Amino acid sequence: MSYISEVPIWKSTYRLVLPSKSGEKPLLQGWAVVDNTIGEDWTGVELSLVAGSPQSFIQQLSQPFYAGGPSCRCPPACS
Repeated sequence: MSYISEVPIWKSTYRLVLPSKSGEKPLLQGWAVVDNTIGEDWTGVELSLVAGSPQSFIQQLSQPFYAGGPSCRCPPACS
């Protein structure tokens, strides 16, 4: 038997800060929002964020996004 469990997810966002004085360069900031959806505290965890196949979505940064999938009942022999 196997099952799918929730995993941490992350979203990136960018901010362009325009200079207040002429002659200064704009600053591009990159931010990442990480949602711990597994329900356990992270203690002593090292985190690396990698986007091997970046995709673009428009969604709220403050809430995790859950994609539903099919569900099935376990046969009585599994109970």
